[in-house]
Amino acid sequence: MKLLLPDIPPLAPDAPLSDLEARLSGPGADQARQEALQRIGALEQRLRAALAQGVPPADYPTLAAMLDACQAAREVLTMALCTPK
Repeated sequence: MKLLLPDIPPLAPDAPLSDLEARLSGPGADQARQEALQRIGALEQRLRAALAQGVPPADYPTLAAMLDACQAAREVLTMALCTPK
């Protein structure tokens, strides 16, 4: 059986993979970074509040993983400030 996939034009090697990546490499990079950090912070607060109120044991691994992802995203965005171009 042959799997039919749509023809997707290949991306250029330096093409951004997301809107955020494009914004972070553009002229409004500082504002985009600050907005992303604020959104991450707000998500972390909501997750911590949910965990503090108590969640079903089955939901805990997902929320903990989301907190880890927030921390990783924050670190990447912060490191980008220190990385020479």
